[in-house]
Amino acid sequence: MSKIWNNNKRLITIENIQQLVIGSFLIAHKYTGDHTYKNKYWAQALGISIETINSWESDILKTVNFEIFVDSEVYYEIEDIFRNRCDNEVAVSMGCITN
Repeated sequence: MSKIWNNNKRLITIENIQQLVIGSFLIAHKYTGDHTYKNKYWAQALGISIETINSWESDILKTVNFEIFVDSEVYYEIEDIFRNRCDNEVAVSMGCITN
């Protein structure tokens, strides 16, 4: 999502934030996982048609020119943003971060 934001902020709207978050998650899951679920599974789990899932994924990949790698500097910048915006106690209790 940060690549989409950096390329063109107007592409992220209240109307499409759900598709961008879910689509980005699915792409990241596939990119980083050895054993991943197929889009059919996600479509059933989310109550969305497989065509919609496929379209979201395709649209995101095209928007970022299939460049989904995030270098460590950018990753840690984003991580810091989340850490700073989260309530530390809640994040620790949920296992998101450790003290």
